[in-house]
Amino acid sequence: MIDALLHGEEDVSNYGTFRFETLPVPGDRIVVGTIRGSAGFLVVLYVEHHPIALPVAPSSRQDPSVSICVRFIQDNEED
Repeated sequence: MIDALLHGEEDVSNYGTFRFETLPVPGDRIVVGTIRGSAGFLVVLYVEHHPIALPVAPSSRQDPSVSICVRFIQDNEED
């Protein structure tokens, strides 16, 4: 499993960290729950990989990370 942070285009929107079996690619849609409990749809714009160089220096980050830039496209709330 891969943990990845989902964030909006302007880095103002932070949707949280989610666990993926495989990483999405640009154009993929991701369904997440909204604050109101309905389903929200996000489209993947790009995936950022933050690897670490080997050997790992004791003062550097110890784990690689992934962040996914998304655009909110729809709130599937029933009216």
